[in-house]
Amino acid sequence: MTSLSASGVRLKSNIGVAHGQLIRYIRQIYEHQHNRLFAWGVSSCGSLVRVYLFGPDCALSTNDLDMKTPTGRKQFIGWLVNMCLGEGVRRGFILSMQYVDATAAEKDGYWELSVPTLDRNGAETDTTS
Repeated sequence: MTSLSASGVRLKSNIGVAHGQLIRYIRQIYEHQHNRLFAWGVSSCGSLVRVYLFGPDCALSTNDLDMKTPTGRKQFIGWLVNMCLGEGVRRGFILSMQYVDATAAEKDGYWELSVPTLDRNGAETDTTS
């Protein structure tokens, strides 16, 4: 049974449960995706939506976006569009780190890092190793 306040918005205890579920899921993402620099999250409880940016040691969030108002819907849709159009680095991936699946060769997979090579003077070149 869900408790609603007089305004129709779920009580803070249910919002806390939603935030707890999101934090547990983000921990699993970091545990299994080693090429994550940060992760995005969204919690929805009643008509309130909140967008999060989770780093390895911190979390940032927007204010509550009320989906009942045109302003809240506009902000949330704007965020969704930006996520769809963003490249991998804006979605939190470290592009120079990729998992190589070697199961076809009956070997364990491994992580491959692309590191810029240096010239004789110690300056980065356009090639990687």
